[in-house]
Amino acid sequence: TVKLTAGGQEFTEKLVVKKDPNSVATEADVAAKTAFDLELQNNINLIVDMIDRTEVVRKQIAGVVQTGGDPALVASAKDLDQKLVAVEEQLFPVNVLTGATYDSFRTPHMLYGRFCSLAGRLRCTDDKPTTQEIELKDVLKGRLDGYKQQFDALMANEVPAFTQLLNQKGMTTTR
Repeated sequence: TVKLTAGGQEFTEKLVVKKDPNSVATEADVAAKTAFDLELQNNINLIVDMIDRTEVVRKQIAGVVQTGGDPALVASAKDLDQKLVAVEEQLFPVNVLTGATYDSFRTPHMLYGRFCSLAGRLRCTDDKPTTQEIELKDVLKGRLDGYKQQFDALMANEVPAFTQLLNQKGMTTTR
């Protein structure tokens, strides 16, 4: 059902989505492609969430480093930042992007780019995913699972330990 509200009035109409009659793909092919695409999108969203959370912590760490002060605290901040970057660099090229249009030719595609490329290729057709696309997704998902474990360990152990150190020094905390 589609609902449209305009000029204070609400209109509803039943909507049936049909397959393109010019497509050679079967409805089962389209359903398989859609399920595969949703799985890819969930993986992409997970990567983006991990990058976003990492960047929030790294911004706070940068503030500690810029403030200076206690050398042990600054060293601890830099150490945590390096650990976060080590994981983030597997997801997205952290320190090599210039904003130029040719960056994609100069930098390796990390996990985010690879999932996006696979999804982009898949979205150009109604065909069901090929065996190679399924195998590639499985390889990428395996890598993502490993990076997610590393990320979760950092967020569960290293970040709270650093937060505790900041609290002991009377500084604001990371999350």
